[in-house]
Amino acid sequence: MLAELFFNGANLAVLPFWLLLIGRPRWEWTQRIVGSPYPFAVLAIAYLILLVTSVSPESAAALASPKLADIAKAFADPGVTAAGWLHFVVLDLFVGRWVAQTAVEKPGLPVRHSLVLCLFAGPLGLLSHLITQAIWQWWQQRQATSTTTA
Repeated sequence: MLAELFFNGANLAVLPFWLLLIGRPRWEWTQRIVGSPYPFAVLAIAYLILLVTSVSPESAAALASPKLADIAKAFADPGVTAAGWLHFVVLDLFVGRWVAQTAVEKPGLPVRHSLVLCLFAGPLGLLSHLITQAIWQWWQQRQATSTTTA
């Protein structure tokens, strides 16, 4: 019951932040709201509560083990799965926040595609952003060089 509540609550809680990040990544209020540590603190507290109430000593031992079969067995427990999902949700949002912050620091850098990927597959969003940023910086340097030589 608690695991289901936290799972659904976390999914709903992050949606307004993602709407701001994807819809208006450079907006001052987006940066203020998503730049605040409080949403992350609340989600981290929810994560802690799930860990304390859901993870049994056996599950904790399995999660500490580098064996895939043991970790898979631990994730068969809905509480452990909800805690794992909350872990993903928090870190994906944190990466999305960083992507949006670089959009403010580098006007013109395309970020929305990377933010959408961060929402659905955090590591792919991060990779997309790193590649986009490298291409964008190369293009900016090329444009600056061609302007000074013309």
